[in-house]
Amino acid sequence: MSRGMVENLVGALVLAVAIVSVYLAFEGSNVQRSSGYEIEASFADAGSLAAGTDVRLAGVKIGSVADYGIDPESFEARVTLTVDSAVKLPTDSSVRIVPDGLLGGNFIEITPGGAAELVEPGGTLTNTRGAVNVVELVSRIVTLAVEATAAEDSEEPAQ
Repeated sequence: MSRGMVENLVGALVLAVAIVSVYLAFEGSNVQRSSGYEIEASFADAGSLAAGTDVRLAGVKIGSVADYGIDPESFEARVTLTVDSAVKLPTDSSVRIVPDGLLGGNFIEITPGGAAELVEPGGTLTNTRGAVNVVELVSRIVTLAVEATAAEDSEEPAQ
């Protein structure tokens, strides 16, 4: 066999392994497009939401974020959620963006309400709460601790 033929075979083998690896990565990652109906929700702060972010109810994935953008009238984040057709949500359900651990990811958590009316496909959930900015929260705690320490030091009598 000539050297060029061997190089071509090795290149083809490397390409085949790469294609199989990508295929297995997608199959094993449980990436799936949610089927169901779409509803919308607006948030003052959407945090790090992205298309495909989980939508959960009682810790169980029931859908995903289909799309998001800015509402030009209210300047809030307008998020379109795809929810499993088997899940029927009351109109007074609450929606909040929850951190998924300390390292930054978020997901949307829905807490069902008690209303008899259900959200129709294309409907809107209005009881929303945006993402918590963990960095801002830690900064406030540190500031309060520093202020408390400074206040303690100023109250101690000099010896």
